[in-house]
Amino acid sequence: MFAGEKRYAGLTRVGWCYALVLGLAAALRFVGLHFTQHTPWGRPDEEIFANVATGLFTDWNTHYAAGGFPEAYFRWHHMVQVVLRWWWELTGGESVHMGCAFVLEPWRFLVPVRYTSAAFGVGTVALLMSFAYRIAPRDFTRVERHSVALSSGLFYAVNCLAARDAHFAVSDTCLLFFCTWMLQVLAKAIALRKTRHAFLAGVAFGIASSIKWTGLPFGIIPFIALLWQLARFGFDRRNIEALIFAPLGIAIGFAGTSWAVLTEPETFYTGLMNHTMRWTDVHFSVREGAVAQQGWIQHLRVAFPFAFGYPLFAV
Repeated sequence: MFAGEKRYAGLTRVGWCYALVLGLAAALRFVGLHFTQHTPWGRPDEEIFANVATGLFTDWNTHYAAGGFPEAYFRWHHMVQVVLRWWWELTGGESVHMGCAFVLEPWRFLVPVRYTSAAFGVGTVALLMSFAYRIAPRDFTRVERHSVALSSGLFYAVNCLAARDAHFAVSDTCLLFFCTWMLQVLAKAIALRKTRHAFLAGVAFGIASSIKWTGLPFGIIPFIALLWQLARFGFDRRNIEALIFAPLGIAIGFAGTSWAVLTEPETFYTGLMNHTMRWTDVHFSVREGAVAQQGWIQHLRVAFPFAFGYPLFAV
């Protein structure tokens, strides 16, 4: 066998390995999406997104600014409903009242969006493997890089929480897709120093934060990356462009999907600040006999360690 043939055979085997990981991820996410077809409360919050998205047919304002909630996932849910209405009217031959249809058959709204959540979940596995391949140590061989990527993808593909959340028509899986996309593009921006990658990383971070405020803490990662690049190269042309286009990407990604930040900035800011009560004003008692404590103490002592596990939380 010639060298070129050997390389082709090796790439084919690696390609099959990636396909198997993605196939496993898809199997764990796309199977079982039709649960609780006759109630909108099969999973809490699904009906909230569906109701707000249905309301966007008559009023493009989500009216969630005062509550401090970004709007991207409401609008994504609405886009799915637009396609559904078009299809139902095309195949049924008559107009469809979306509000009545949701009350009568909520599963017809929720199950298609669950499929998009599953798709975002599989896409996250693919992005994660690409990211892992790129950040593997430089002295690794190509085979070792593929091993890192495949291991990372496999661990996430079979992660119980990630696979479970991909079954719901809520924002979590979509959020993680854009956070992972940000990491993947950011790794390219650091390695290749291309302005478009810095811009796309900003767009991904902006959309992630517009889906759910949980995306905001991910902003520390591009901030550290920028400091690292400034330490290495100073204020050269590439870094100056990154300083300009990354924030521009964030603004476009966020404001382009959460319009209230432009149309109702004061209300939006007030709603956002109301979330601070989760960390300051609200006191929690998580189990009988527990001492009430401020939110940030509660999260550090109980919520985060139990969510991540103590080793990962320490890291």
